[in-house]
Amino acid sequence: MPPKIAPWTQGYVFCLSEEGYTYSQIIRRCKEKNISISKFAISNIIKKHRNNNGHFIEPAEKKERNYPKKLRNTTTIRKVAQMVDKENPATHKHIANVSRKGRQTLENSMRIFWPEINGNLW
Repeated sequence: MPPKIAPWTQGYVFCLSEEGYTYSQIIRRCKEKNISISKFAISNIIKKHRNNNGHFIEPAEKKERNYPKKLRNTTTIRKVAQMVDKENPATHKHIANVSRKGRQTLENSMRIFWPEINGNLW
């Protein structure tokens, strides 16, 4: 893993780039202050600064957890019930495609909510 660059160094590098220094000149200036830095690191600092609207320290990101939706909610049960409670019920593959759930998941939920259908539909 590459070494982390201190916020002071990031600010120094960005200020030099804003003043119009080239990458080679920035590297030379950093060597004078006993800081070793590569051209790639300089370009990353400049990109980060422009993306973070002037903040050198990246804010802690909150990751939103995308939990799967409950499969046995009332809307899904209602949709499945409309398709099953007919004279000629739809196939379980068709029901799974329409309700956008897995076929096996729907089979399991149908066994729980409609135990009397098990012999007729499957």
